[in-house]
Parts: sequence; structure tokens; C-alpha cells
Amino acid sequence: MDRTEENRQEYKELQHRVKREVSKAKQKAYDELYTRLDTREGEKDLYRLARQREEREGSGTVRLQGEEVKKVQEFKYLGSTVQSNGECGKEVKKRVQAGWNGWRKVSGVLCDRKISARIKGEVYRTVVRPAMLYGLETVSLRKRQESELEVAELKMLRFSLGVTRLDRIRNEYIRGTAHVGRLGDKVRETRLRWFGHVQRRETIRTWHVNLV
Repeated sequence: MDRTEENRQEYKELQHRVKREVSKAKQKAYDELYTRLDTREGEKDLYRLARQREEREGSGTVRLQGEEVKKVQEFKYLGSTVQSNGECGKEVKKRVQAGWNGWRKVSGVLCDRKISARIKGEVYRTVVRPAMLYGLETVSLRKRQESELEVAELKMLRFSLGVTRLDRIRNEYIRGTAHVGRLGDKVRETRLRWFGHVQRRETIRTWHVNLV
């Protein structure tokens, strides 16, 4: 084997070695990135990058029937607040406030000691909870936002049953007494029901198009 052939073989081996090292470095970087994205700091980095990209790409204008559509940070659609960054914190706070408004309207019944806890629970599920759940089937709730809703609900139930946190009564007992399930479970139930409606709608729409 001449010197030229040896150099060619060494070059190929070196090239393969460099590719392997680059592949290992990429995999390590991806693993570190995925690990960081699972943390709170990673979520902040992701939102910051998405916001920067949106600012760069969103500099153009959108026109509808010749009129420029104004770009806003949030807007209301069918009674729900939609934020440009994909968050839903304002909508959750709005739902909590709507729940308290509904609770105050029927507080005369909910706080009446002569009325049983079961009846109070039925009134709560009929009047208050629908106001809190309105539109949430299409909202991607985080754990802290779901917790915010449940904390507000438990406050209402405690006021209705005439107990406070100082009484050290467990949340499960409060819910069981009023016959009110976890709000998070109800949100998931309504979300699945809404998903079923969407699935059936697409099927019916396909049938309609085929028939037409």
C-alpha cells in the first residue's frame, strides 16, 4: 500500500471518528435540552424564545377585506379570553371571579343552616360550578391553574357548610358532605365530552359533503 492510499484510509477513519463524536455531542446536547425543558426554568426559556420568534415573524400586517387587523396581546372570543402567548391565567382568574359572583347570588341559600349539605351541594353544582367551568374544555390548564380553581371552590364549600380551615377538616370530607366531586375531574370530563362532539361533527360533516 503506497503512502497516498494510507493517507486516504487515515482520512476516512478520522472522518468516521469525527462524525461519531459530533453525533454523541448532539445527543448529549438534546438530552440536556429535554431535561431542562422539563423544569420551570426550561419553560421560561421556551416561552421567551417563542415570544422572540413571534416578534420577528409577526412584524407583517394582516388584512381582512382590505382593512388592517390590529395586533393585540389578548382578545375575547365567545366569552373567553385568548392570550397571544398561549397562556390562560387571565381566563382562569375570570372564571374564579364568575364563580364567586354566582356564589354570592345564592349565598342566602348556601349559607342557610336550615338547609342540608346535600341540597347546598346540588345548588352549588347547578348555579356556581357551571360559571367556573364555562369555556374551560378548550383551555390547556396547568397544574397551578387547576389548583387555583379548586382552592376557590373549596373556599366556597367551606363557607357554605359553615366551617373554616381552623377546624382542620379534610378537603375530601368537605366534598363528600356536599356531594361535590373534584373540579379537576369535572374539567377533564367536559373536555372529553367536547372532544367527542368535535369527533362526531367531523364525521357528520364528511357525510354531508359526500351526500351533497
